[in-house]
Amino acid sequence: MRRYEGSIKHGHNQQPMIDLLEHISNETIGKRIYGSTSLDNLHLSIYDSSGVWKETLVISFDGVNEKWSFTYHSVPCERNPFYREYSKKQGIEKFDQIIKWLRW
Repeated sequence: MRRYEGSIKHGHNQQPMIDLLEHISNETIGKRIYGSTSLDNLHLSIYDSSGVWKETLVISFDGVNEKWSFTYHSVPCERNPFYREYSKKQGIEKFDQIIKWLRW
């Protein structure tokens, strides 16, 4: 979360991502998944080695347009991964729905 907090100090609208991370850590899903971050993405997987893009959910928040994007890769190099965009207000709600849909 420190990465996102530092980003906020530099004017980037990443508070929704911090809110999502806090939600994940407060729910049981936080004990069942592995996560890593890049500059503006959160990568989640049920497998410890998320680098292979197998069963990986990539979440990003666009602070300028205030939109969430969720991309799910079931297998590496998938041609048409599951992709959805949602408004800022829908982020945590849609995260919970996607996790339930994935049966994670």
